[in-house]
Amino acid sequence: MTNRTLLIVLTVTSLIFLACAGGSSNVSDQSRTNLDEQPMPGGQFMQLLEELNTIELPEERLARIDQAARTNHFLASQIRDMINVFDHTDDRLRALELTSSQLVDLDNTYSTIIYNLPEEERAHAQAILNATGAEREAIIAERERQEEEERRIRREEQRARMQEEMARQQERRDQQRQEQASQPGAAGGGGGGGSSQTCCLNGQFFECPSAAAVAKCVPPRFVQCISETMDVFTCSEKYPPDPSDCNRTPARDGEC
Repeated sequence: MTNRTLLIVLTVTSLIFLACAGGSSNVSDQSRTNLDEQPMPGGQFMQLLEELNTIELPEERLARIDQAARTNHFLASQIRDMINVFDHTDDRLRALELTSSQLVDLDNTYSTIIYNLPEEERAHAQAILNATGAEREAIIAERERQEEEERRIRREEQRARMQEEMARQQERRDQQRQEQASQPGAAGGGGGGGSSQTCCLNGQFFECPSAAAVAKCVPPRFVQCISETMDVFTCSEKYPPDPSDCNRTPARDGEC
């Protein structure tokens, strides 16, 4: 009876040792979890995933993942789910770069992460996961450099478009002032449809009944904000253009 009890104790002890040491290479995805770094809790991760799915712009999704990865660690299955919110190769690989250093379970990363990627992305993904800390930082730094260069080019293109639009608006205002100055009785008021002014907004042409309506269509503060910052979105929020007092004239959109 004593020998049988001893055998049971030894058997249970052996099983506990194998479970703690990860005695088999075919065990679950968490068998090699780094116990010093706990992954993001499931409920909190589901909230993060729902938030990512509500964000429209890929760069904003990546920024949110980067923010989460600075203070959290992830299971391979969680990284896979975050990668899957993206449609394009560059975005998926960027998401993997941002989160790979926070991976806490190392077993089955191929079947959990890489195998679920398109075949043409797998070699790059494997290189990211295999990279040492210094190599990973170099990969991330290079991709960030490329992204910043792309943003710089977009800003320059936007600035050029806005400068062209502002030049056209100024030319139109100068022409309108000249036309009004040349009209008989322009200073006196009576009537006429010839005193209408125009406004262009987002490539759409409007005829406005007065200078006040033009200023409402494209506020001077909006124009000034654009010239100083070239930030269309911020300027639109602060000084929103409002063409409601003007009449839409689609036939003249080509003049904008």
